[in-house]
Amino acid sequence: MIIDKLIACSPVKLNSIAPKFQMSVPIKSGKDIFEKSCDVIFSKETFEKAKNIVAKTVRGNDPKESVAIIMNNKIIYQGLGGETSVNVPKEIQKFLYDPKNKIAILHSHPAIQKHFTQSFSFKDYYSLITSQGVKKMYVVNSNGEYALFEKINNQRPENKTISKYKKLYYDSMQEAVDLANEYLKFMEKIHAELKAGSEKLNNSDIKYSKEQLEYFTKLGEKYHELSDLRAKVVVKASHDFWDKHAKDLNVKYRANFSYL
Repeated sequence: MIIDKLIACSPVKLNSIAPKFQMSVPIKSGKDIFEKSCDVIFSKETFEKAKNIVAKTVRGNDPKESVAIIMNNKIIYQGLGGETSVNVPKEIQKFLYDPKNKIAILHSHPAIQKHFTQSFSFKDYYSLITSQGVKKMYVVNSNGEYALFEKINNQRPENKTISKYKKLYYDSMQEAVDLANEYLKFMEKIHAELKAGSEKLNNSDIKYSKEQLEYFTKLGEKYHELSDLRAKVVVKASHDFWDKHAKDLNVKYRANFSYL
């Protein structure tokens, strides 16, 4: 049984397992990266105003995506969407497609869990590169932290390149989900064995060491974080993909999410 194998482990071996499941996440604002992305599109004051508009809609018990669009240092549109998407009306879309414009789009993503916000989806990326007037795109979370796409130039990658990386993106996301589910199954088994071990302890003369008991207690406390574990693995996979491949797709990528 799993618990018997854990009991047989030395404290050193037990501790070597534990860090994989350290999922306590501080809620704090990530380092500001605005100055690294500042240009003539907007002032910091306009950026902060737009950021606060979209961040507010993903707070509370009924979070919704929203968008704020900046052009000529003014917010020309703000709109509320649903749980997974937000649309822009046709009268605003014409500005997005005009290559003469320098537009920044900020939109919010609701948290997968209370701590974790997904970075850009591939759909977000495709929206950026097909909108010639949009130079920057931001994903904002409820804390005002954000990820940034910035076009290197207005040249769209070839379709075969886009298709290649689209497949790679979804494959990496699926791999992350599969890995997360394996962690969940493993933790659920451990939890079951911990429960069985507790019953064994209460009904026998077995004596566990202080270190073993402390480890079992800590491991049991991690059970309620299973959903956080799955969420973090997935959002980290999204961030890692763009951090590694964004330049191959003609965009710069940065993020200041505090849980990364």
